[in-house]
Amino acid sequence: MNTLTDKERAARYVAKIAGAVSGQGGHDFTYHVAATVWNGFALSESDTLDVLREWNPRCVPPWTEAELVHKVNSVASGQHRDPRGYLLEKQGSTSPR
Repeated sequence: MNTLTDKERAARYVAKIAGAVSGQGGHDFTYHVAATVWNGFALSESDTLDVLREWNPRCVPPWTEAELVHKVNSVASGQHRDPRGYLLEKQGSTSPR
């Protein structure tokens, strides 16, 4: 049985999410994606950043590295409605809610 890591599960989840678009709520949308990865999959800041880097080319325009780092730092220091790791409890969760 090939078991995915939490980071791989997060990457598959995010692969199904459209990129953020400037002028169409892109900042809030990117924050939400970062929060979902960091909090939902209980990833480290480094792993969250890696997942966002894979998603970033779909954004219009793509975020700079500094902007992605800022988003990850913001979600890591913020408060979240759902408990940390809430998407890990959903076995096989590979798509957005």
